[in-house]
Amino acid sequence: MLKFIFNANPSKFGSGVGLLWRGNRIDLVNQILRRFFFSKTKKSEVSFLFESGRSAIYNLLASQDIGEGDEVVISAFTCEAVPNAVIRAGACPVYVDVNDDLTMCDEQVLAALTSNTRAVIIQNTLGRLGLRPGTINLLRRKGVFLIEDCALSIGSERDRVSLGTFGDISIWSMEVSKTITIGWGGVAKPNCLLARDALMGRYSNLGSVSMGADIRRLFQLWFSLLMVRFPVPGATLIWYFFYGTRIFRRSNRRGPRHPTAQERMGFLSTKLFDSMEPSVASIYEKTNRNYLRLENEAQSLKLDCPIIQSHGERVVAPRFSILVNPDEVEALVQYAQINGIEVGRWFSDCPPKYQLRRCRVHGSDNARRIGERIVNFPCHWSLEEEELEKIKTVFAYIAGQRKVVMPIANI
Repeated sequence: MLKFIFNANPSKFGSGVGLLWRGNRIDLVNQILRRFFFSKTKKSEVSFLFESGRSAIYNLLASQDIGEGDEVVISAFTCEAVPNAVIRAGACPVYVDVNDDLTMCDEQVLAALTSNTRAVIIQNTLGRLGLRPGTINLLRRKGVFLIEDCALSIGSERDRVSLGTFGDISIWSMEVSKTITIGWGGVAKPNCLLARDALMGRYSNLGSVSMGADIRRLFQLWFSLLMVRFPVPGATLIWYFFYGTRIFRRSNRRGPRHPTAQERMGFLSTKLFDSMEPSVASIYEKTNRNYLRLENEAQSLKLDCPIIQSHGERVVAPRFSILVNPDEVEALVQYAQINGIEVGRWFSDCPPKYQLRRCRVHGSDNARRIGERIVNFPCHWSLEEEELEKIKTVFAYIAGQRKVVMPIANI
């Protein structure tokens, strides 16, 4: 049995949305499991591992005593996990608009500041630094706590400086759709002693995910990948049976008052994360290589791409984005699915509808327009040649429609 598990090969694309762990491959998981069971793993330098990305944001806000009456500036082009964590801390999310390249509008960030502003979450969307360095330095001089959200950008660089090192602390997610994933989990990495010590004081008093829940999650990860590698009749029904009976973990949709009893990542998941360390650099390199291949193809077809890697950048992102006319989105998604390509829509609601009445919207017009037009293609390290060619086929379909959106005017 162990020989069968550890000798499985990389999978091809399967069909279906949601149950395939596309940010990983069974071969990588098996390598990690070999390290996990048969060798000593070195503890990662990252010391704050949480049950989820939103749990990481919530706890670092709480560690800074950010709560009732405080405001946290965030991007209007984001997922509901971010405002969920801010509201759970008791603070008010303040949405600001984005530029054409999905970065936050620097001028709006500065204009949104009030005497109640305690923090800014700098969202580094799809491999690009979310604010200009000059704006980041100005916010720091104003005493604003700076959190870098690298959920969609871990491994990216600007002028050979890693994204995640510009703010006081960075967070990133290991949810299934991200570049580095074990299927779940969030990471917080402080860049200064004050942030580290404040978070440590809170982190040490938090409980961890139970051993039983941890084992179920590891089984869910391995079984899902194995099902992609070796599709057999009835496997999908088995997967949904496990999912429906809550043996498999569902998406984290905790409310703002969820207790903090099990905020930390479980022991086995922590070991799994540490076991991934030797593979991370290679994953970043391969992901960037795939991004550039898709970028070159899209540019040759004159498609409208929000983010094109510029001089001094290294873009590492789990998705490659293109803007199309809103009335072409549905047909494009269907065409991609026929060709075995899963197309995402991050983020269609701008700003997120979650608890919107408890938020303040400073600006969101450009984010909303982009959200109506954006389609996101897989750009994981694990894409194989056949899969890249399929994506290029969909790019050619878009170009053939001759309905590509012109660049949206800057704010």
